[in-house]
Amino acid sequence: MQSLFFGPPDKQLFGVYYQPQRQPARDCGVVLCNPLAPELGHTCKCFHHLALLLAQAGFAAFRFDYFGTGDSAGSGEEGSVRQWMEDIRCATDELRRQGCRRFCLAGLRFGATLAARFATERDAVDSLVLWEPWVSGQDCLADLQRLHELAFTAAGFGCPRTEEEMLGQPFPNRLREEIRALHLRGSFDNRGRRVLLIEDASGRSASLGPDLERSGCSFDRETTNLPPFWEDNLGLAFVPRPLLERIVTWVSEVSISGGRR
Repeated sequence: MQSLFFGPPDKQLFGVYYQPQRQPARDCGVVLCNPLAPELGHTCKCFHHLALLLAQAGFAAFRFDYFGTGDSAGSGEEGSVRQWMEDIRCATDELRRQGCRRFCLAGLRFGATLAARFATERDAVDSLVLWEPWVSGQDCLADLQRLHELAFTAAGFGCPRTEEEMLGQPFPNRLREEIRALHLRGSFDNRGRRVLLIEDASGRSASLGPDLERSGCSFDRETTNLPPFWEDNLGLAFVPRPLLERIVTWVSEVSISGGRR
């Protein structure tokens, strides 16, 4: 495991590279795409363990912080959807320098939405793991607003009206509009890319399944009954090991078959 800074000199990103622990190493690298806002902090341990399992299975895995988030350069006010898509490209380039020729993007929540959008614009992605993706950016914003208001009411305070902050972090109206414009319906086509869709069995958010079915895209679906560990401090120690192992098994099977059909 190696921590490093990468990307353009004026927009350095922080990443953690997990070297394959099995030889020969696979030629497919996996980029992990973080969720947004406080969900990032609550899922770091989960993604760390997923990266470790991938490395043990012979994959190069890469975790990183988007520009303006975590330990990467930039302030919270500077983040944008377009910039974060460019950050994903920089992450795949970093794995390419490590010898990877094929790529899988694995994203959780908003990270899954970004990964899916990136894949529709770039042909370099062979497979996708979409873990409870937001089908609509509007739904994402509504849920973040719900958590924002809940944080105030739980503390016994009224929620102030603001469009520049969310859950204690800068969240300018410009960024809200970018996220609001995001949607995944109609984004997929039958270009042979493999997809693993992970969704909650209770249907707490809109499903991407019908759209994937209409597209003719080759995908597998996994349903879970996990608590929303990304919402609170439970996530700081929560590692859904059986699901992480299922993800690694799926990525391994797809890698052996060549990733595309």
